[in-house]
Amino acid sequence: MDEMVARVSEKTGISADTVRTVLTTAADFIKQKLPPQFAAQADMFLKGAGGAGGPGSAGGAAVGNLAAGLFGKEGAR
Repeated sequence: MDEMVARVSEKTGISADTVRTVLTTAADFIKQKLPPQFAAQADMFLKGAGGAGGPGSAGGAAVGNLAAGLFGKEGAR
């Protein structure tokens, strides 16, 4: 999540502390909507700890597809 915080802070000019609070709040909300096994994968993805992988990995794609499915986006598998 540190990389995401840094990028958002850099691009928006918002302090890293504020960005971290927003992202943590959003992640917690999303994880509450997920089945427990997917919430654990989301945690690994956000922490950058293998498992779910980054956005360009197969695991990252799976998380992206899961998120798309949660929000009713087409193309979710």
